[in-house]
Amino acid sequence: MFWRKNNVATPRPDYSEAAPLPELSDALMNQRYPAYLQLVQAQVFFRHGERTPMKARLTKDEKWLHCERANYLQSEFVKAIGRFVPLSEEMPVPHPERIGSGSQKYTSKTATLKSGIEYEPAKWILRLGSKSAPTAAANWTPASCSMGQLTDVGLDTLHRTGTHLRSLYADRLKLVPREAGDSVRDWLYVRSTDYSRVLQSTHALLAGMFPSRDGSWPAFNKDFLRKFPIHTRMHNSETMHGNFGCFEFIKHFMDISCKDARQLKWIDDVYQQTVQLASIGDSARRMMDEPNFGSNFHIVYDELISLAAHGRPLPADVEQDHVTNLGRVGHHQWMHPVHSTTGQRLGFGRLLNDIMQTMVQATTPASTARIGAQHEGDLLLVPGGVRAPTAAETPGVPRLAL
Repeated sequence: MFWRKNNVATPRPDYSEAAPLPELSDALMNQRYPAYLQLVQAQVFFRHGERTPMKARLTKDEKWLHCERANYLQSEFVKAIGRFVPLSEEMPVPHPERIGSGSQKYTSKTATLKSGIEYEPAKWILRLGSKSAPTAAANWTPASCSMGQLTDVGLDTLHRTGTHLRSLYADRLKLVPREAGDSVRDWLYVRSTDYSRVLQSTHALLAGMFPSRDGSWPAFNKDFLRKFPIHTRMHNSETMHGNFGCFEFIKHFMDISCKDARQLKWIDDVYQQTVQLASIGDSARRMMDEPNFGSNFHIVYDELISLAAHGRPLPADVEQDHVTNLGRVGHHQWMHPVHSTTGQRLGFGRLLNDIMQTMVQATTPASTARIGAQHEGDLLLVPGGVRAPTAAETPGVPRLAL
């Protein structure tokens, strides 16, 4: 089954052009990939595409209608893994024995799922569907977005990225074939965190790298999951997040105080400029003054940058430069704990170990071994659900890891 993309492309907002993908000119290729070296492996880390804000506190009256294609593809995916619940039906009730078991893998959300895997936001991943039922939400339309959801703009961003990777690694460097055949498990390793928006972004990236011959996007369905083995992990064992299971690491992000951050003059300047804005100042003050996880400023930045990312106007008295400064403060708060060597080791040592092991395996001459300990904890997205891969499904040492 293939899904043909509408001929009318989603307009590319100015924000997405801030960091354009480089042109693969001969000069750039010779500089980055000199002929006297042989490329044996590439590991590519990517973030999800543009999404709606996590919460709408500054923009309560805004309607986010950017998700028509994302909704369709996501509904195909949740049907494929057996997690589809129509809008006309109630959400599954959390299993009380799972919540009371004390197991970290079950929460009020994950206890509704057989595998315990955490999809977030769990509610919309389970409830996307047709609005044909009379009991469906009155304000729902096929283009409606939920908070934190990947949008059509985000899909297109990752599809363009996939097209770029195809040009680089298949056309120019010949690292991987142009078409994904039956042996894809021997040279490609794909892993996504268990967030819905990242799983959708992974699909869009692969659709850009390995397009169908007629230019259509493959539906995110059972056939796609059979063709491309996509691995994920339980949230608490995911190395692509900071190691928030380590108290010595996570304590630096808990109950962050805006007052402490404002001890730095440049951060206090951004705070004062924000609260003086007539359009959002009062709401922004309440948001920033609340103790928060990671950053007090990011929650304000998140809403404003989501407007800009979807080509929508900012409040009249908010300049783009001010949004950028809010982002700088949020980045400072989030990244300050990992400026130290100790913070880096505690937070991301597991991930760096995975990367290094995979590199070492790739440089072993004529290596046909399956990927080593760095795949432990992997779960495989398969038609009908999520489960641990079998020995035969364990991927080979990849030439390309996404």
